[in-house]
Amino acid sequence: MIYKIEVSNKKGFPDKHGEHVCHDVKDIGLRGVSGVKYSPIYRFDGDVTGLDITRIASELLIDPITEEYSANTQDAADKQKHAKGEHIIEVWLKGGVTDTVAESVQKAVKDLGISTPLKVKTGHKFTFSGSAKAATIKQIAEKLLANPMVQEYIIE
Repeated sequence: MIYKIEVSNKKGFPDKHGEHVCHDVKDIGLRGVSGVKYSPIYRFDGDVTGLDITRIASELLIDPITEEYSANTQDAADKQKHAKGEHIIEVWLKGGVTDTVAESVQKAVKDLGISTPLKVKTGHKFTFSGSAKAATIKQIAEKLLANPMVQEYIIE
């Protein structure tokens, strides 16, 4: 089973990474973006249960004071709707590129006592609000968010 976990700040805690990207978008002269929300994302591929995923997210991936998470199967995550006027860009490392964060997560999962072999992949999710057109969102992905040598992006 493939699961996707998204980590986000709780209400009342600033999203400095999202604010920084929003500022960068304006600095390069692109218009139509009024806000950016940033979330680290994790993809787990293996024979794990929903309970294992809950444990991994709550015990390893979040700071329970400032962060929360959502976890879904990959199929359910792909079918999630986003609000009108929102654009989502996910940035992932390309296959064959060493993902040191994923390696650390795999080790920590084993330290939790979950011995099921897992493939872990880490990424970044950016949710843009405003009136930006699809072409602008593509420019943001290519100019600001993804290094084409080692990363790929998906625009939802």
